[in-house]
Amino acid sequence: MAGLIVSYFFYIRASYEKKAEYVVLTYPDILLIATLSFFLVALSGITGFSYQTNDYVGHNSKFYDLSNNAWPVYFKGVDTFGCYYWGFYLIPALVGKLTGQISEVAIFLWTYWGILMGVTMTYILVKKDVLRLLLFFLIGGIGHTVKVLFGIIAGVGFTHPIVFIEVWNMLNQLLWAPNQFIPSMLLVALIYSDGMLSRNILSCFFPLSLVLIWSVFPSVTLSFIALFVFFHFGEYKQFFKIGWGDFFKKIAIPGLVCLPILCYFLSSSGTPIRGFIWTFDPIRPIIIDYIVCVSLDIMLLGIVWKYLINNRKEVSDLYFFSLLAAILIFGLFRFGFANDWLIRGTMPILMLLFYAILRGNLRVKNFSDGSSNLKFWVLFSGIILLCMVGPFSYFYRAAKSNILVNKITGKQIFIPYAYDKYPNIYEAIKEHHSLEEASQYLGDKKSAYWKYLSRRDR
Repeated sequence: MAGLIVSYFFYIRASYEKKAEYVVLTYPDILLIATLSFFLVALSGITGFSYQTNDYVGHNSKFYDLSNNAWPVYFKGVDTFGCYYWGFYLIPALVGKLTGQISEVAIFLWTYWGILMGVTMTYILVKKDVLRLLLFFLIGGIGHTVKVLFGIIAGVGFTHPIVFIEVWNMLNQLLWAPNQFIPSMLLVALIYSDGMLSRNILSCFFPLSLVLIWSVFPSVTLSFIALFVFFHFGEYKQFFKIGWGDFFKKIAIPGLVCLPILCYFLSSSGTPIRGFIWTFDPIRPIIIDYIVCVSLDIMLLGIVWKYLINNRKEVSDLYFFSLLAAILIFGLFRFGFANDWLIRGTMPILMLLFYAILRGNLRVKNFSDGSSNLKFWVLFSGIILLCMVGPFSYFYRAAKSNILVNKITGKQIFIPYAYDKYPNIYEAIKEHHSLEEASQYLGDKKSAYWKYLSRRDR
């Protein structure tokens, strides 16, 4: 706590000392940002306003566990502590402890505040263009859409893969993992603004150190992005010129703050399922998913960047295509039961790529042949339409399943996941998913954390 307070003090002081850059937001801008943020939170499933994805069994159980049980988290049934990234849940759970019950108001406002900040930063980065702001959430995940549409046409429907090998659009990420989407959105916007535009990536180190307790895999890829910026844009040259005072304030103290969290995560009872994708069965659908649901998106992003976008000075082709290649490489390795390494870990990388694309201008070649122009627009429109299929299905699903429909029809059509169905998150995941997945939440009894810091019921 002392390290956090000191780091925060130095970070705020440095922010005030640097040259201020003001962005003017009009009242219509503020109304747009506030309204869109509210819509996104309502759509996300938080507090059960509308359709909730399967992951809300876990989200709601974590809120209940942290609000009603003592900290640190302890699972009496297996006599060990909980080891997980709890960051998103702590503040609403603390309010719940103070009020004596789960506070849905606190959960909603906490989520709304995070989304509001992220949408504001994105709106500024995409030059206050409403269409580009919306496209940030909607583009991507084309391979997943193609796979689903093909399954529907073939009459086999959609079945969840054994190993998730896909990249998603940002709206889908929000619906499944707001706990990881929000910090990723904030940090990527900060890295793009301070690191890539202002060439001051070291100022991002303290915020980056805070993400670890919110989301493990995105924090790894965010560090990768920041390190790449550090070397690619030549900021390492300034690193050796900073004084010892700045080194301790900007790097050493925030780095020390990370150590207790790293020790906590290293106290996990065992590493998640991991291995190269070809070591899992059945191999055929896994390889197909890699080609269709990962490689197709990467190929289309590369084509759009190379041939359709002007104003590519902020991000070099080398940096852009290196990040695309990184996603392809990351996709070859499974880490975690649901492969969060790829699904969530690549989220910050895709966000940065989307910022780079959306800050550019669409370049339309003036073909001498009129039919070529038509083919171009048909192709471009087809890509956009494919991007819209997934989000449209999410809107349609939420429109059918929400509390307003319940009130209008007088029927319980939509039933959100209960907070208190399970005594703790371990029991929730074990019963609703599997023992194998639930085991990822357990701490190691041989660890120093168990011996000296954890709480035990005696």
